[in-house]
Amino acid sequence: PLRMTSQEEDIVTKEGTVLVLGRSGTGKTLCVCNRMLRDRHVDSSLRQLFVSRTQRLCDYVKALHDSTTEDDKYATFQKLDNLLDNLLEVTKGFDKECHVNFSRFQKVLWTQVCSENNGPQLDPLTVWTQIYSFIKGSYKSAIRGTPLTESEYTEELSRDRCGLTIAQRKIAYSIFQKYNSFCESNGLWDAMDRVSAIFQERKLKAQSEGMLPVLFDRVYADEVQDFTQAEIGLLFMLAGNNHKALFLVGDTAQTVCQGVDFRFEEVRSVVHELSEGKARIERYEKLCQNFRSHSGILRVSNLVLERLNLVFPNASTKLPPETGLVNGPRPSLIIVSSTDTVKEMLIRNERLRVVARDDFKTMVQEALPEELRTRCFGVIEAKGLEFSDLLIVDFFSSCAKELEKSYKILFVDMKNESRKNFNSVKFPVLMELELKLLYTAVTRSCNRLIFVEMGDSPSYNAWRRCVVDGEDRLATIMNKNSLGNGMKETMTADEWEIQGLDFACLAGGNDNTDCAGMLEKAIECFEQGGQLDLAKKAKRQKHALKLESKLLTVDHNEKDKLAAKVVIEYLEAGLVDEATRVCDSFCPALLVGLSCRIKKLVS
Repeated sequence: PLRMTSQEEDIVTKEGTVLVLGRSGTGKTLCVCNRMLRDRHVDSSLRQLFVSRTQRLCDYVKALHDSTTEDDKYATFQKLDNLLDNLLEVTKGFDKECHVNFSRFQKVLWTQVCSENNGPQLDPLTVWTQIYSFIKGSYKSAIRGTPLTESEYTEELSRDRCGLTIAQRKIAYSIFQKYNSFCESNGLWDAMDRVSAIFQERKLKAQSEGMLPVLFDRVYADEVQDFTQAEIGLLFMLAGNNHKALFLVGDTAQTVCQGVDFRFEEVRSVVHELSEGKARIERYEKLCQNFRSHSGILRVSNLVLERLNLVFPNASTKLPPETGLVNGPRPSLIIVSSTDTVKEMLIRNERLRVVARDDFKTMVQEALPEELRTRCFGVIEAKGLEFSDLLIVDFFSSCAKELEKSYKILFVDMKNESRKNFNSVKFPVLMELELKLLYTAVTRSCNRLIFVEMGDSPSYNAWRRCVVDGEDRLATIMNKNSLGNGMKETMTADEWEIQGLDFACLAGGNDNTDCAGMLEKAIECFEQGGQLDLAKKAKRQKHALKLESKLLTVDHNEKDKLAAKVVIEYLEAGLVDEATRVCDSFCPALLVGLSCRIKKLVS
């Protein structure tokens, strides 16, 4: 087993379904790995499933698991999206080109269908969250196969749970009805439609067989804050509705998956409903010791969480402030005239990485030389990664204009006056996501953190006045004359390889992951570290992805031939799961049984 603290040992050995809440870098994934090993030791025949939103986490946990066990044929490690694809038996009506995610909802459906008469109160993300997490993504809607009715949505959900007023919910439901009608008329579907279909398939199978089939004896999930209530209910269903079979870890402060509004109480509610009120599980366990970042960084992240909990008390489960194992340098702030300064800092320090808002990342990349662009990430894209030294670029100047007043109230006015005076202040719903994004960005850094802005802005000014000029002096202003001093850092070949493997794994991430971009970063790291074989495999994977993207638009007569080429490219890159997925998704008639034969050859 991997080395644990006494608190982690208590969590791992706890009986029944266990919920673990811990902030970034507190050892949640370590607990999952050890729990899997512990359960395997108790019963070597257990069918175990580990699931997460990202392929990187699945590969990481599998590698740790395989390093401590021999030929474990009973353990399965799958990204949630792949798991749902494999569970769905009737795939008709779920063509990938007809899938609606938030990006498609915002860019296409919102302007064409949804925005008319919604008033100024609701933005696309708020409405999408209501549809995705509540109207269609609740356990109640999934188990019966139909969305919540308007009265169920507007009257039965508490204000603490949903957050919108009754009037706002009625607007949201009206938009949902237009959205739902448009999707049905045009053959479109979203992820909650697929989850609901799987529920109905498994209910029919239970009726025909007289009992609910048990696919797994134990289910383990990391970053569970990215799961809807319906998806959590499905995990229980895979374990035969055994309410003692799950081990779930996550952090509600990092719920930045667009459309997901998660609470740990969701899990307890699911257990209560599936057992018809006969069973209950204990409250979550807490992990507060951070093993990633030093105290200088954590004092800033704690400030962000404190403000988040103050104005959105139900947005994140409250925990004691995080503590680090060691002290470290305070974060720095600097205003520069152009990205030339960012370029110089990146050249001097090979460990340095850039994080910007996901929709602003491309702009930052394009201002940098091509050889440095792979070191730039979006905040959501970087979730789950860690970097020694980090620049957070233009986070404040690129925030929405309607949030500038909220920044001033939160980080300037709130420290100058009694906080009781702000109980009546109504903050925009988007401010909740804003603070979670800021927290996620800050906690990517292990050692050195620098906020870089290309110019002054009201939001940046409020942040500076709080962290630099405030009583606690949590950050410092960086002297431009010091940029050339003390910044020279180089990475070893092993560090380049590890970083490259992280990026290659992340290329199999969720809808928010730029797979081709991640592979570009991986290729650069492998080449810098002299790992030419790994670079060659990553290039093949990138080429396969490019070919696969054409499968959605290519003429039907050419699809089978192109799919076969994609399968070959994936196999050449050593990506068996991807090859079999293409076989099953795009050419099942031509390559019938091939995916099974591939799996047998490599097993």
